[in-house]
Amino acid sequence: MQNVALSLHAQVHYSLVIALNGKGKMTIADIKQTGIILIDCQDSVGDDVYFNTADPQSNVLVFNCGTKGYVEPLLSALRTHYVKFNAVSFVTNNAGIHAELTQFFPELFRGVHLIHRLPLSKADIAQLMSVAVALPAFELKLAEPLVSAEFERLKSFFLLDERLTDIAEHESISQLTAAFIAGLQGQKCAFSVYVQIRLLNFYANRLNKYGEVYFKSLSLKLGDTNVSILHLWQLVSDSRFTLNQRYFIYNQLLSLEFNGALKNKSDFNTRFTAYSNVVREFALQLGPPGAFFDKEERNPDIVFVFIAQFLSPRHAPSKIVLETIKALCLSANKQVVLIDTCELLPTSGALPWYDAAYGSRGQYNAETLTYEGARFNYLQLSAGMPNLVEISGVIELIKTYKPYFTITVGESITADIISQLVPNVVVPTVSRLPHTLSQYRVFNKRFITNADEVPECLQPGILSIDMLPERALAQSELTRDQFRIPRDKVVLAVPGNRLDAEIDDNFISMLLCISSDRYFVVFAGVFNDYEDYCKRFPVLRSISVFVGYQEDFPAFIKLVDIYVTPPRVGGGLTALCALSMAVPVLTLKYGDAYSFAGELFAFNTLSEMGSVISTVCNDFTALDALKSNALQRFVELEALSDKYTDLFDNVVNGPMFNVASVVERRD
Repeated sequence: MQNVALSLHAQVHYSLVIALNGKGKMTIADIKQTGIILIDCQDSVGDDVYFNTADPQSNVLVFNCGTKGYVEPLLSALRTHYVKFNAVSFVTNNAGIHAELTQFFPELFRGVHLIHRLPLSKADIAQLMSVAVALPAFELKLAEPLVSAEFERLKSFFLLDERLTDIAEHESISQLTAAFIAGLQGQKCAFSVYVQIRLLNFYANRLNKYGEVYFKSLSLKLGDTNVSILHLWQLVSDSRFTLNQRYFIYNQLLSLEFNGALKNKSDFNTRFTAYSNVVREFALQLGPPGAFFDKEERNPDIVFVFIAQFLSPRHAPSKIVLETIKALCLSANKQVVLIDTCELLPTSGALPWYDAAYGSRGQYNAETLTYEGARFNYLQLSAGMPNLVEISGVIELIKTYKPYFTITVGESITADIISQLVPNVVVPTVSRLPHTLSQYRVFNKRFITNADEVPECLQPGILSIDMLPERALAQSELTRDQFRIPRDKVVLAVPGNRLDAEIDDNFISMLLCISSDRYFVVFAGVFNDYEDYCKRFPVLRSISVFVGYQEDFPAFIKLVDIYVTPPRVGGGLTALCALSMAVPVLTLKYGDAYSFAGELFAFNTLSEMGSVISTVCNDFTALDALKSNALQRFVELEALSDKYTDLFDNVVNGPMFNVASVVERRD
């Protein structure tokens, strides 16, 4: 079902872009007029009674309705009369209808007017005619139903008792969804496709709690960027769901933001509030863990390290963990215990969520591991995390071994709860402050984040530390010929393991609009949609190649001239590797790649990025200068970088080293 959804998302997104740019097809082209559509809500009109009257003299179309169930008849009537108008003023006398149409169908009902006096006077009509807004152009096929039977069946399913629609009914939900998506793919009427995707979000709050979540997640995947991000985050604190279900929703939202599926990003306080409420409820269910250990009671030779998902050195957060452990073992002479809490994208608490993301588990069947000379103990918790039994077990380990402090890479409920016993420092995996209630959080100096967003009670624990991962070296020699890359072209590399989520039509269009015949594009990593893009943009195939995942990334990046990043949050390690090879990293002004590349290589828009690429592809002197600047940027990063031992010293000597965390506090 995932591939079908991704394909449909591209198809529908393309249709909406065409419509909103006014380039769609119409069935009648020459007889359109400016008009007014009055949505007259009357208490006397029953829920099932709708009628329309058109005044040919004034071009006013009147739609009479009640407040319930009005939306589909209204949209159906609009489609029927669509070809009559080229510009419309929508008017309604009901504030609720006004708010809903503006929120859920903004492209259609742009500037809908709320008016309290009826009937409309001649002056009203003249004024409304003067401010009429052009309708977006859609392909219309009136013979097709506005809303398919498959949509109705999916909606009806989530009108049932929620006990009959939970995650246990995954197969039924998948079949209903697949049928709905297949119906959308087969429709010729672009207006109907648009309406049904928007109706998912419209109907979400009218369904049971699982339907609300599922319809919102489905509409997001199908391209509806009007889903309220604030409402989604409020679900994490919604008491209708269990604690584990709320943590599941929290992880799915983080995944959507990380992969760029949400048009707007949440702010720190929104995410922090959601996360801290979950942590505190787990802590409340566990009960007080005991008294905080004074530093004199703790063992200065032992440090525990936590990560929510430990995979391999190829996995960026796992690489950070391993570098941290190496420094602890070899430079600070500590005994280290690594605990993989398996809390990232958990299956525990799963509820109906379209195309949900789930975390992978590392395959290490050993109690000790070794990384570049550093030997450490290893414990992996179960796939059922987070749960009270295993968290309690880790608490007992802390009480037994009394580590001097703990370090968490990313975020961890378990580590935050344990920070009530010993100090914990949280190292971020992306370019923003981590969500944690622990004593310390690292604020990398080059990260573009505003520390003033952090609640005042947490600010004393911010550590301004900037640690560069160890430079990766090539393990082999590769050639352009191996990958069918032309030797005489300026090669643009677009690497990434989430390219399907990060690349869209806008990014592909930017690449195709580069004004030069001297460039070639290489996509590397995971990009299942490459063939689909080549079919929709035939020129792409002639100027690009997809080479799959590159095990030896340093050897691969040496073959290219420029690293081009699509809009993304991650990508920091590969960006740093590219800079070390004198390969410029061009990026938008956010995310990990930006934090490494800096202002010189960052742009406000894709259009600005494309202009610079065009320039350097046509001017090899400018390209050489850009490469020189890339290497200089890496040298500067190395010179400014702190050592891991600086982090350890700041933790031990910091003001929060002998203070319990704020898990129990509510300020």
